[in-house]
Amino acid sequence: LDELTEGPWKPVGMHGALFVVDPDSNLWVAQSIDALIKQVAEMHDGKDHCNRSSDYKAIAGHAISLADDPEFFASAAVGIACPDGFYQIEGGEIKNEPLMPKHRQRVMLPVAPAPEPTPQFNAFLHETFGSDTPGEEEQQVTLVQELAGAIMLGLMPRHQKAVLFYEPFGRAGKGTLERILRGLVPSRFVTALSPFKWSHDYHVAALAGSRLNVVGELPENEAIPAAAFKSVIGGD
Repeated sequence: LDELTEGPWKPVGMHGALFVVDPDSNLWVAQSIDALIKQVAEMHDGKDHCNRSSDYKAIAGHAISLADDPEFFASAAVGIACPDGFYQIEGGEIKNEPLMPKHRQRVMLPVAPAPEPTPQFNAFLHETFGSDTPGEEEQQVTLVQELAGAIMLGLMPRHQKAVLFYEPFGRAGKGTLERILRGLVPSRFVTALSPFKWSHDYHVAALAGSRLNVVGELPENEAIPAAAFKSVIGGD
């Protein structure tokens, strides 16, 4: 653990992995159990109680347990890490400052935001949500923007929300919008676990650390298991 400490920032154990600060990006990066086992073997092989692969694995698991802190990332700053800094909203204004370990960020978008015209996206939104009812299109587009922001910021679980795109006739933009939203999250933080499997502990465990769980078509004539669904969405 001392070897993996970066300045004052000690490793943090969570979800069966050890998170350490990457000095180049200042992100908290997960060290897999296999990587830790290899490091234990390279550093301590031949010492007392460190002679076999089972010893390496036990030591690595013990290190994760010693560093366990499930609340560390729960209290992370709300914002978006990008290559050019950490973006937050303060007083209604967007603020950018250098990303530091104190921000406790594990996810970084691969691009720096910049004001650009988006004619294709604007046309898509108009085609998808166009309405003869005054104000309805603007409300729908605003809701989509809120969803995109909540997904990027990781706020959906805090508000205990899930989103259903429903339109029974097809070719309504659901798949396109889903792909756009999925593009806002690095692929390693995206899962695709159907709520019909949320009653199984093994599958629910796969959601740990996910920033976006997105599922395509759901069976039309089968009800989602309500108890398991509410338990996951509610954070229980």
